[in-house]
Amino acid sequence: MGKRLEGGSLGDLPMLLFYATNNGYKNWEETQDQLKVLSTDVKQVIFPDTKHYIHHQKSKEIVEELNAFLAQIL
Repeated sequence: MGKRLEGGSLGDLPMLLFYATNNGYKNWEETQDQLKVLSTDVKQVIFPDTKHYIHHQKSKEIVEELNAFLAQIL
């Protein structure tokens, strides 16, 4: 069964976060910081000068990152 959030932590559940630096959302950096501490096994990929819909601008890079991430955890 899947892990559930207990005490504000996912333990060592692997997480991959994509971060757009120019998305225009209020408190975006704060939200990203909160996500990064949910697990002890987090990789954050930062895409400078991208907007919220990163996959529209960086689809090739996202696929490469996802493939590498999945290869590590499967």
